Amino acid sequence: MALRWKPTIPADNNPEDVVGSLHRHIFARVYRVPNGSDQGRFRWYLNDVPASAGVQLQGAEETQRKAQQAANFQFQQWLKRAGLREAPMRAKRQVTLALQEGPAPKGSTLNRKAQASAVLVTHESEQI
Repeated sequence: MALRWKPTIPADNNPEDVVGSLHRHIFARVYRVPNGSDQGRFRWYLNDVPASAGVQLQGAEETQRKAQQAANFQFQQWLKRAGLREAPMRAKRQVTLALQEGPAPKGSTLNRKAQASAVLVTHESEQI
């Protein structure tokens, strides 16, 4: 149940600034320190982990890989101490669209319009 790492802002295309997430929630960030006493090192910190968790919530490492490993290790320790585990991934809801042709709205130059009716199907294949 390791954190998955991706760019903090994908449009920036900055590989030195990444976030670690589990499913869709961001729990950690790693970035290169631009100046100061830790200049050039990679700072990491955990998000949404309580200060009372009994784990280190931030740190600095020489490489990005080490910073990601440190953040992931502390995150795993927190889960273990809190008695938490990753919830299983449920199948995503599927959307089935049935298209029906119908008459064009009044005042329209279109000959016909497509009318969509959606049916949502859960992972148990129940209609909702």
